[in-house]
Amino acid sequence: MELVIKIVVGVVAVALIGAVFLAPAAVRFRATGVAIVMSLIALLFLFKWPPVLGLDLQGGVHLVLRLDDQDLLDHEHRVIESGLDSQLKEKGIEGAVFERHPDRLAIRFPDEEKAKTARSIIKDYLGNIASLSISGTQADVTIESIYLRDVRARTIAQTIDTVDRRINEMGVTEPIIHPQGMHKIVVQLAGQASSARWKGVIQRTAVLKFMLVESEAPTRRQLLEPHGGEVPAGFEVYPEVDDTTGKEASWYLVKTTPFVDGSLLENAFLTADQDGAPATGFRFGAEGAQQFGEMTGAHRGKQLAIVLDDVIKSAPVIRARITRDGIISGNFTQQSAQDLAVVLRSGPLPVKITIVEERTVGPTLGRDSIRQGVRAMLIGAFAVLAFMAVYYRVGGLVANMAVMMNVLIVLGVMMAFNAVFTLPGIAGLALSVGMGVDANVLIFERIREEIYSGKTIRGAVEAGYDRAFTTIFDSNLTTLITGFVLFIFGTGPIKGFAVVLVIGLVANLFTAYWCTRIFYDGLVQSARPKQLSL
Repeated sequence: MELVIKIVVGVVAVALIGAVFLAPAAVRFRATGVAIVMSLIALLFLFKWPPVLGLDLQGGVHLVLRLDDQDLLDHEHRVIESGLDSQLKEKGIEGAVFERHPDRLAIRFPDEEKAKTARSIIKDYLGNIASLSISGTQADVTIESIYLRDVRARTIAQTIDTVDRRINEMGVTEPIIHPQGMHKIVVQLAGQASSARWKGVIQRTAVLKFMLVESEAPTRRQLLEPHGGEVPAGFEVYPEVDDTTGKEASWYLVKTTPFVDGSLLENAFLTADQDGAPATGFRFGAEGAQQFGEMTGAHRGKQLAIVLDDVIKSAPVIRARITRDGIISGNFTQQSAQDLAVVLRSGPLPVKITIVEERTVGPTLGRDSIRQGVRAMLIGAFAVLAFMAVYYRVGGLVANMAVMMNVLIVLGVMMAFNAVFTLPGIAGLALSVGMGVDANVLIFERIREEIYSGKTIRGAVEAGYDRAFTTIFDSNLTTLITGFVLFIFGTGPIKGFAVVLVIGLVANLFTAYWCTRIFYDGLVQSARPKQLSL
């Protein structure tokens, strides 16, 4: 089928080029333009057929992601805590203890006097992003809902950008990623058979930190026994998990302030460790290399924990000063090491996300959709084209030729820009065919009116096209504006419909007005106006 389509399109292109040399001199300019456009479209068919099909036509993976609102709120609390802690210390207020609660950030002061003094400092820092209430020695900071809504919108945009980079690095063509409401993101990956790998790549937060180890123990309880069972201030506790069994191998007490974090990475890549097993290599940029070199040089002989998403991947002893390159090793397969490199290169997600909906659309359903959609379009198109041929005779055949050129241009432009062709896109193509036929009907009826009014054939053709142009342009323009609005504000299937509709409307002005006029001008110029049949 693909070979047949390429042969047919190639023959049509050659015929158009030949027709330029046979056309009358007066219409050769227009004919040359048509031949050039259709030849370019023919080349796209020859080298880029078939077009990129969407999830609903070839099957694939459909995921709905949801932002973790609590993690988002915790992140904002951490940012406020860090800023307030610095502000209070600069103003000479020491001893403030911060406690993060699910709905607020609490600050406890040593005495009421310091709490009263801190009120104006905290208010100035918070501005209108959060409210403050102080009772005795405790201050409670509650983030305003309006500010949190703005933060959530920015976070969704940042998450979409990060997920898009990860998926593109994995080689998926034209993924569809768009927000759904204020909390969710829809991801559609056409042509992918399984969602298991994609869930791991997309959902991974990929927060990488290099932290200095204070102590290590087989269990969390043993680790914290010297500290009364509590995590001491300025430290955090992370487990080291066996990648093979998924069980906790040991626990580490590490300093809260990291050596350096993954935001300063320049690159990450698949490599091998000293035993030849798959591993993920990383390379710092200039700033990261300088910081990492200074810290490793000052802490020789101590353990450095490589923490990824709150889990320690390894904790090697610093033997020498390390600057630019390093390796994250573990029980990796080649694919898992490659996937980790992808998520590190794309950067961390701003907050945790969960997958709330997961669907795999099989290729059988896609083939059924194509068959039914194409059948519906062909039946409708055949009925319209048959009516045009019977009612307008030769003029109807010319209009049908213009409609077929319109379809070829739409498909060619979509292939040129690797646009995704979806089931709603077939509906958009059917609508653009109807708009093309409508434009030709307006022209033919106008020519008929001019002939009935007593004008010559030449005058009727010129007046018919000139006077019908305004009506055609206005009707296409209003529909074109609607298509742009649907594309800008629509999501998923609506965008697919809008893309095809917009391309079809622009092509319609070219085929219905420019291309059909070549035929009638050619008849008039060749002194064969009797062949004009409407």
